[in-house]
Amino acid sequence: MNFFRRNELTSDVSNLLTRYDETIRRFVGANYPHPIRMRDWELAKILDSIRSVPMGSSVLDMGSFNTYLPLALAAAGYRVTASDLTWRRMVKSLERRLGLAKPIVEAAENHVPASSASWWYVFGSAAMV
Repeated sequence: MNFFRRNELTSDVSNLLTRYDETIRRFVGANYPHPIRMRDWELAKILDSIRSVPMGSSVLDMGSFNTYLPLALAAAGYRVTASDLTWRRMVKSLERRLGLAKPIVEAAENHVPASSASWWYVFGSAAMV
C-alpha cells in the first residue's frame, strides 16, 4: 500500500478527493455512516490520470479497491463497465445501510437439528427472515 509523501498531498490533490467525496455523497446521502473512499493515494492517482481520457470514453473498472469509483466515473461522463465484484460490494453496502446483513447472516448460520430437517423447518425459517 502506498501513502502520500508530504510534498505529494497538494491542494490540487486535496481538491480532487473533495470533489470525489461530494460526487459520491450525492448518491449515498450526506449521513451515510460508512467510509466512501479508502487508499487515497491510489484513488488520487486514478482520478488524476483519468483526466487525460476523453469524456464519453469507455472505462473498465476491475473493482480492485474502491466500491464507489464507477459511480464517480459515470457521473463525470464516462461509460463504465464495472466488474461483478463492484456489484457484489454495492449490494453488501446496501444491505449494511438498510440493516439487512445481520438478519441474513443469523438465518444462514442457524443450526438445523437433524431430527427436524424437513420442508416445514425450511419454510418456518424463511418466514422468520
